[in-house]
Amino acid sequence: MTRTTEQWQALDTKSHLHPFTDFNGYAKKPGRIINRAEHIYIYDTDGTEFLDAMSGLWCCSLGYSQPEIAAAVNAQFKQLPYYNNFFQCSNAPAVELADRLVQMTPEQFTHVFFYQLRL
Repeated sequence: MTRTTEQWQALDTKSHLHPFTDFNGYAKKPGRIINRAEHIYIYDTDGTEFLDAMSGLWCCSLGYSQPEIAAAVNAQFKQLPYYNNFFQCSNAPAVELADRLVQMTPEQFTHVFFYQLRL
């Protein structure tokens, strides 16, 4: 379904709570609806390009649409998209990441605990 910017904004103000936002003010003057990203830029539904100085609020520090990252994620999703670490189980990516993180940190940090925040 294709929506106009105004339709996206109306749906957004109707159903979506944004952190650090004055909801009364936002209802009167809705924000941008970002609908795509490429490298270090984001684009709104009107096609305006912005430098993403916030890096997707810390989760896109390597940029968007990186072919190498997409290929690695795709390969992992084909092999094992997810498995938990509960009840004496693990998985190769978790083991490798834990080891890499331990190698990067000061020597007193010898183990890694992965925590998944659910809202």
